[in-house]
Amino acid sequence: MKKIAIIAPCILPVPASKGGAVEELITFIINQNEISPKYAIDLFTIADDSYSQTRYSYTNIIPTNNSAFSANLNRVCDKYYRTVKNKSAKRVFDKEIISIFLNHVHKMSESYYAVIIENQMSLAVELLKEIGYSRDYPIYFHMHNDVDIYRSPEYIRTLTENGVQFISISNYITSQIKKYSPDAVVHLLYNGISLDDYSMTTRVNDGKIRFLYAGRVIPTKGVMELVQAYLKMHEHIAPEYAAKTELEIIGFSDKSTQYEKQIYELAKKNSDCKFLM
Repeated sequence: MKKIAIIAPCILPVPASKGGAVEELITFIINQNEISPKYAIDLFTIADDSYSQTRYSYTNIIPTNNSAFSANLNRVCDKYYRTVKNKSAKRVFDKEIISIFLNHVHKMSESYYAVIIENQMSLAVELLKEIGYSRDYPIYFHMHNDVDIYRSPEYIRTLTENGVQFISISNYITSQIKKYSPDAVVHLLYNGISLDDYSMTTRVNDGKIRFLYAGRVIPTKGVMELVQAYLKMHEHIAPEYAAKTELEIIGFSDKSTQYEKQIYELAKKNSDCKFLM
């Protein structure tokens, strides 16, 4: 059986016990590989207590701990990179992940068939530096997000120049990669959806104008700004339209975070704000 490595973003755990779109996708991949086994997978992901409840026959979970010091330093660095223009963001944590990965590689008797790095481009660039840009296994970068400070034009060109191939989730992401690196090798792989998990519904037009957000309720997603914008809009539109509007937010956690509590408090100003977990 071919052996591959998947290096998760190491922001949230995989299997996805705490949500996350990329984490959910990786979880689906390893679960499907249990049903139709094709690969022996080494999964490098952030440590989490939930792993003790999970057993896989074809996936070996290799956890890495993000120390409090590293996490705090990364938060400070993130704020810096987001305020300074034309910078490619880095994470201190990337070095720790790569160290664990390379220690594991050195113990292996044979090379990986492929190494797939999920959505954290700074990690891919750092890995290339650590191995001196030379390796005996192909590296693929699975790109889920648009070009930004963590997936910068500079990083895209570096990966292309060093033989890293891209896996894109859409034609748009493919075009963005090609925009900054025309010679990049890009494989298009849609995320897809299991239609068996859903059923068609009919909806009666009740005259409501609904605004919907579905995703993790965290600061970087701009949920607070969404609520603020909705409340401001509500104040400035005609009463007959205001009475028809609703804002629905899906994605709150079972245990409310400080950020979620702040949104709850802000939304109390308008009874048309609805929240779902």
